[in-house]
Amino acid sequence: MLAAAVVGLLAERHQDRSFLTSVPAMLLGSAIVYACGAAWLAHDLGIPMAVSNPDVSDGGTAMAYGVNPFLIGDAIKVLLAGGLTPLAWKLAARDQK
Repeated sequence: MLAAAVVGLLAERHQDRSFLTSVPAMLLGSAIVYACGAAWLAHDLGIPMAVSNPDVSDGGTAMAYGVNPFLIGDAIKVLLAGGLTPLAWKLAARDQK
């Protein structure tokens, strides 16, 4: 809900009208979801969020389990949505005329 509220506020401020402003807004929303999800995962499993020295970690962190596997796919989705959302607004404005 927090991510939806923040991204919704940014959309109300027209941050979804161009690629250069929609991508950061979407990245912020994803970061909020990741932060809340990883924090809950760490709490629920009793594991650390991350480690400061990756050489000593066996990978058993909330970041390793709940964030890292999804970064590439989410980056692709953000880039696609960041390009399509402004296009949708242009098409909607053209239909209004």
